[in-house]
Amino acid sequence: MMSISAHDRISGTPQMVRVWDEFLTYARSKPGMAFMRKDDIARYALTSPLTVRESETI
Repeated sequence: MMSISAHDRISGTPQMVRVWDEFLTYARSKPGMAFMRKDDIARYALTSPLTVRESETI
C-alpha cells in the first residue's frame, strides 16, 4: 500500500501536474492497482483476512 498526499500549492503547479499525470498513467497500467479513498481503505482492511490484527502480533 502506498499513500500519497499532495498540497495544492505545490502539486498544482504546471510542472507537477505533468509529473502527476505521468505517474498516474504508469500506476494505472500495472495489474492489480487500485485507487481508494481513506474510508475505502479502512473498510477493506477491516474486512480483509490478510490484515494483521494487534492480538496476532503480541
